[in-house]
Amino acid sequence: MILKPIAARIITLILFFYPILLLTVRGGMNALFFILSGFSIYILINQREAILTKLDNYVLFVGIGLSSGVLAVLLSQIWHWSFIFPSFDSPSRLLFAIPIFIVFRNIDAKTISTLQYGFPLGAISALLIALFMQDYRINPVAVTAGLRASNVFLNPIHFGDLALIMGLLSVFSLNWMGSDSRLVILLKVSGFLSGIIASSLSGTRSGWIAILVVMIAWAIVKRKNWVYSLKRIMVLGACMLAVATVYFCTSEAQQRLHDTYQEIQLTVNGNLDSPIGLRFQISKAALKMFIENPIAGVGADGFAPKIAEYAQSGLVTGKAAFIGGMEVHNHIFGSMARYGLLGLISALLIYLMPLLIFMKAVKQSGSYGRVGAMMGICLVLSFMVFGVTVEMFNLKMIAAFYGLTVAILLAVATSDAQHSDMN
Repeated sequence: MILKPIAARIITLILFFYPILLLTVRGGMNALFFILSGFSIYILINQREAILTKLDNYVLFVGIGLSSGVLAVLLSQIWHWSFIFPSFDSPSRLLFAIPIFIVFRNIDAKTISTLQYGFPLGAISALLIALFMQDYRINPVAVTAGLRASNVFLNPIHFGDLALIMGLLSVFSLNWMGSDSRLVILLKVSGFLSGIIASSLSGTRSGWIAILVVMIAWAIVKRKNWVYSLKRIMVLGACMLAVATVYFCTSEAQQRLHDTYQEIQLTVNGNLDSPIGLRFQISKAALKMFIENPIAGVGADGFAPKIAEYAQSGLVTGKAAFIGGMEVHNHIFGSMARYGLLGLISALLIYLMPLLIFMKAVKQSGSYGRVGAMMGICLVLSFMVFGVTVEMFNLKMIAAFYGLTVAILLAVATSDAQHSDMN
């Protein structure tokens, strides 16, 4: 598919700026997402003959996975005959990412490659915010105040996780379009370190686990050709040394590690209202709701009143009911409690559908698809880890970021080579 020069420039600018605007401008992520989605629909309609001839089973799999959230919400609301339209906001971002995936499979690599500069600049922007816009923010689980970096429209957990994923994507984009120059390597490594430091200043602990999980996945993928990746190994080794230095030399990281130790001790000693104890209680309540309402869950607005009932019966404490009424703090448990089996399947598909495609595509010989697939594995695994302790997709801007990024990387991973066994 051949894009007109103006169309190629618009796409290039959006891919360059959306990681930068993610944490710097309120509403910037959603605005660029819908512009690109609308633009993709326009291209799809006007060049449908050229695009439709290249449709394969990847389009079917991605379409099912990214539309499953909207379908789960819709069927659950039909079941309860209670329609709450704002509950479609976040799942719709994944749905509108489907035309982006279809169109971007037909767009040249040079246009898409601009993304590799947006991620490090986005991470560097996050660090600047963390350094110069720190404020006292309340941790609703611990109900304590502390100096944790964030911006004016996100809490420290989401801010730290998003800064970290942009840093990780920066370093995993090394040599995406061939051998990077020293200047580009410097930019990407700087983006990686900036994301790590910004996440550290936010005190977000789930990110620390995500780094470990992603690096293990990278080691597994590279185990057979490590000799040919010596340069990358040296760069990533230096980055991991920097990670250790950052986390163990900043007071915020040390304090959060100390908090973790104390929270574990409190929970072991039977304090159900410790931060860890609260999450266990909320998860237990979510599992009970699913067992009692396995088909369609308790509905989009049913979790808060139901957990309040559990508090009255003594199943959970009042504090757990209060916290759980605001957020379940686990993406999969929240989905299965609200939308039943439909929600559980949807939550799994959002992760596993792209992950399986990326794992298959990472074996490709071409760097364009292979590196894009590794970036995709990094993205999905990180969000899986984040989702254990926080409902990332409750925020529309985060759903838009995940939907757009996973759609682009899926397009990259599946456009480099058409696998005959998938057709």
